[in-house]
Parts: sequence; C-alpha cells; structure tokens
Amino acid sequence: MDELEENLLFKLTSIQGPLVDDESLIEVLGVTKITSEEVKHKLVTAAETEVKINSAREEFRPVATRGSILYFLIVEMSYVNAMYQTSIRQFLALFDDSMEKSDKSPITSKRISNIIDYLTYEVWKYQVRGLYEEHKFLYTLLLTLKICLQSNRIKPNEFMTFIKGGAALDLKAVAPKPKNNWISDMTWLNLVELSKIPQFSEILSQVSRNEKAWRQWYDSDAPEEGNIPDGYQNSLDIFKRTLLSGHGVLTGL
Repeated sequence: MDELEENLLFKLTSIQGPLVDDESLIEVLGVTKITSEEVKHKLVTAAETEVKINSAREEFRPVATRGSILYFLIVEMSYVNAMYQTSIRQFLALFDDSMEKSDKSPITSKRISNIIDYLTYEVWKYQVRGLYEEHKFLYTLLLTLKICLQSNRIKPNEFMTFIKGGAALDLKAVAPKPKNNWISDMTWLNLVELSKIPQFSEILSQVSRNEKAWRQWYDSDAPEEGNIPDGYQNSLDIFKRTLLSGHGVLTGL
C-alpha cells in the first residue's frame, strides 16, 4: 500500500495536462482502489481471527493454570532436596504429550477437563518416581493443597495455618492459656492461630468454657473420627476438620 500511495502521489504531482487523459494515472488509481479493498477485507478477517484466537486461548487458560501449578511445585521441591531438579524442557515435553495423548472431545469443556486430568496424573507420576519415599506424600499433599487454593476451595490464610500453625507466635503475647496441664504451649499457640479463621473465631473461649468435652475428644483414640464439641461436627468440611484435629488440640505440633 505504501508503494502504491507513493506511486499515485508521484503521478499526481508530475502529470501535465488533464487528469482524465492520463491512462497510466487511471490505471494506478484502479489498482490502488482494488488493493485498498483487499487490505480492508484482510484487516477485517484478521480482526475476526484474533477474536476467535483470544476466545479459544481464554477457554484453554485453565490448562495453562494447572500447568503453572504443577511446574512451580516441582521447582519448589528442590528446596526439600537439591537433587529434585526438573528442567522446563522436560516439563514442556510432558505438557505437549498430554495435549496430544489426552482423550479428544468435540465439547471444549470436556476436552479441557481431559487434558487437565491427564496432565496432572502424568506429571505426578513422573515426579514421584524421582522422589525419596519420605517425600512422596509431602509432594502429593502440597499438590492437592495448591490445586484447592487455585480453585478457591481453601483460602490462603487457611493454607498457611495448616502449614505453619502457631509456630511464629509468642506465648506471652497471646490470650492466656487455661490453667490446666492437658493443653501444651504449642497446642495453645496453634489454637490461637486457628482462631484467626472466621469459622473458628470462638475456639479459644469454647475450649476454656467447655474443657471437659474438649479434653474427652482430645483423649479419645481417634479424635479425627469422633464428634467434635460445640457444634463443629456438622459445620466443618474435611479440610477444616483437618485444621482443627491436626493443628488445634490433637497434635500440638
């Protein structure tokens, strides 16, 4: 188009005599008009294609999101043991393989689900093969938690409570522990941290006020399977039950 415009401008500035008598000018005008229409059509087609590409890209974004979770967890496992190294090239080979080998479907949502399921299992299988036995459960647990985090099934503060408990708290700077000898200092700090989650906001006063029931639950052979006092039994999902039994009054980690 630039060349045609320059050629047309040159013709217009150099012509002598009536414009309508210059056949070469009329020819240039015709070619310019035809080319302009073709360019406009191609621009419209390109814009429509871009919309379709962007739409398809957004539809498949969950696949990229899952891939990101899987890869960066693999990277983080190197903090557990420096031997756990996987290159981006190895991971991309697994990713491409999953796109190719996962079950096809004409329904986009089903196709995406198939890719995600295949990719997750293949990466998990590939990774645990190179982990020490003691770290396989850790990797599987972290993978599950990170997937739940991304899907908003658990919240970041709940995740951090599960990971750290009350380890960062100072016993002298929190609500005083009840005067008894069955709750350890670390267990109380875990409870304090747990109380920052809205659903457990009353847990400290409940344990202090209903000490007999809580201690009975604590002393049972399988507290995680027993009835949790103060109405928690029917109000907690599995993860929040784990938070309570794992970091509240059960382990004292």
